[in-house]
Amino acid sequence: MENEIIVCEQLAYSYTDEPVLKGLSFFVHPGEIFALLGHNGAGKTTTIRILSGLLHGFSGSASVFGLRPQRDGARIRKKVGVLTETPALYGRLTAWQNLRFFGTMMDISSQELQRQAQNYLDMFDLVRVADQRVETYSKGMMQRLAVVRALLSQPQLLFLDEPYAGLDPESAKLVRELIVHISRVEGGTIVICSHRLAEMEGLFDRAAIIFQGCMTSCGSLNELRADAMAGNHVSIQVQGLQKEVVFAASDTIAGVSGVRNEAHGSFLFQIDDTETIAPIVSYLAQKGGRIYAVEPRIPSLEEVYLSLQKEVLK
Repeated sequence: MENEIIVCEQLAYSYTDEPVLKGLSFFVHPGEIFALLGHNGAGKTTTIRILSGLLHGFSGSASVFGLRPQRDGARIRKKVGVLTETPALYGRLTAWQNLRFFGTMMDISSQELQRQAQNYLDMFDLVRVADQRVETYSKGMMQRLAVVRALLSQPQLLFLDEPYAGLDPESAKLVRELIVHISRVEGGTIVICSHRLAEMEGLFDRAAIIFQGCMTSCGSLNELRADAMAGNHVSIQVQGLQKEVVFAASDTIAGVSGVRNEAHGSFLFQIDDTETIAPIVSYLAQKGGRIYAVEPRIPSLEEVYLSLQKEVLK
């Protein structure tokens, strides 16, 4: 794992006597969009704070760019951009004053700071309010400005903690497109913490799912589906058959592991793979069924997450 941007092995941390992280192990490839997914309080933000060198006293090991956070935190922070869970801006300062302050702290030259700030303020439609105090901004405007601040130094690694919080659909779409651009075009590495699963689906390359401080699974969405044993499904609307005949498909057709009744004459078949669909349709037709619709279903990220969570709670 010498070339990985981040490597965590058995990472554990406690606030007083309360364990927050319980042995997290994962790595992040260069240029990857990696997600830490879990409920509020799962330990996502704590993980980011450790990797940024802001929290010490953890057990296990962690490295970022080959550096140790507990020893090289200042060096790591010069290479990363961080969007915190709350905007963490100075309300009595204007957007420009905030960005100049944080840019100076990042050792960005005044010329480069001006160029980057202007570019991102324009991108996020904040130029018109850039000379207003931030305390007058809406929550969504503050979040957009916080994203700008995180991007100022064009970091090699970007930590985004709940990046969609408070954003309207248009701004959320813009942030999503920017994340993809930074990764796919600029080759940047991004770690996103989120509990908003619907907005994360289709965005990340790999994800670690965290529940109550434990990592339940890690991998691509297809790998998470396999770990959750969520299976593939196909919904078939059929008429002219008794329910018992349809249910018998699970005992008759190889690759069908279950059937349940849905509304409007539809039945949901749990199948091993999509190649099983044709034999099901053939079986139902041979039994005299009239088939009106066939709709393959792939488990969503939310369904996968809930399935993995249930496994932990057993």
